[in-house]
Amino acid sequence: MPTGLFTPVEAAILWFTGMLGGIMPDIDSDSSTVVSGVFTGLGVCSAFFVSVWMNHLDLLSLWAVMLATFIIIRYALMQAFMRLTRHRGAFHSILAAITFGTGITCFAYLALQLDTNFSWGLGLMMFAGYMTHLLLDEIYAVDFAGMEFKQSFGSAIKPVSLKSYGASTLFLLISIVSLYLTPIPDNIELAFNEIPAITKLNHWWNNMMVAGNNWLTQVRP
Repeated sequence: MPTGLFTPVEAAILWFTGMLGGIMPDIDSDSSTVVSGVFTGLGVCSAFFVSVWMNHLDLLSLWAVMLATFIIIRYALMQAFMRLTRHRGAFHSILAAITFGTGITCFAYLALQLDTNFSWGLGLMMFAGYMTHLLLDEIYAVDFAGMEFKQSFGSAIKPVSLKSYGASTLFLLISIVSLYLTPIPDNIELAFNEIPAITKLNHWWNNMMVAGNNWLTQVRP
């Protein structure tokens, strides 16, 4: 990371995010401790957000709601997740890596209110760690000594899981919404705007929008 772009603390957080992305593909493994750790973390974070959101309650009621939130997410939701997913399904795909990357970018920007550059940095590190895991899984599926493919070849990294079409559709929707809600960093947007083809495309799009608005104004009674 460029030394002038992020502080040492931010760089450490980015590094940790990349490591987290490296273990996320195994979240769909029922025998893995990853899924337990993820849902434990989600339960704790959700209980914390509930405590902030419902701070008008008395202390005993607040603790009861926080405990119920943690139990529902850590146990009920985790069991449902384990039943609905299969190992090396939708989570072992490039689409899943994009979803986790754009998802954490959107969450960091909107929920945590972090700046655009750092939010995208988190997303890119999550994506990089995720893709590294998938790539290593695929390399491991090749027997270089015997120059042959193992049975697991092709299941670790794929553009999208067609067998898990429900989860893949959800991943696609999350990615689209996350990209729509998260602004592009200013320096990247300026760099894109300097490309002649992008400038012409923006000009064409703006003209189309103006023409569309004018047409709607004329046809409305």
